[in-house]
Amino acid sequence: MGYSYDNSGRLCCDFCGRSGEVRKISCPFDYCPRTAACPECRKKHAEKFKRDHHRAYGCEAGHRRFVETEEDRRKILDRGEFLRRAALGHGEKGVKVLFENKDGQVRALWMSHETYDAINLFTPTTPEDYAKHGQVHEAETTDLHEAR
Repeated sequence: MGYSYDNSGRLCCDFCGRSGEVRKISCPFDYCPRTAACPECRKKHAEKFKRDHHRAYGCEAGHRRFVETEEDRRKILDRGEFLRRAALGHGEKGVKVLFENKDGQVRALWMSHETYDAINLFTPTTPEDYAKHGQVHEAETTDLHEAR
């Protein structure tokens, strides 16, 4: 959800809706979106800005997972492998998936929808990972919109 602004373009408090002197307050784990709060609501809801509240909300664990995933991506790219970058379904023709390496080289593969759906979108994925779940075929072009 985005932020609310009044007719003068001033940020509105997420708690009471008041505008003026409202500031965005960051998550202590830099995970969830910042909360807009006026001075009164910041005092009234002080517990919502503390580490313990955000930890209970899952921010610390979410941030940890994000850091681990980014480290996994870096390791894969450092090995010279290609990582999933984009995909587009083409109905019965299957899914065309683009992969890119650290040098910016791109390759494209075709696969079934079932093969593509076998791996979570948040998992750093290589062509070899998909090949474990079904057949993959090199595409003629790296144009994502171009069908077979």
